[in-house]
Amino acid sequence: MKACKYSKKWQLKLQERISWQTS
Repeated sequence: MKACKYSKKWQLKLQERISWQTS
């Protein structure tokens, strides 16, 4: 569903942010 897709995109963005912060 759309919600699932959105959630996945959001999770990816969150992970990227964490990775950038830890970097």
